Amino acid sequence: GSGALNDSVTVFIAISVPPGK
Repeated sequence: GSGALNDSVTVFIAISVPPGK
């Protein structure tokens, strides 16, 4: 993304809800 904070949130969500769930 254009902002580091936004990217951090996106990564956090990806980790919180792993694929396959």
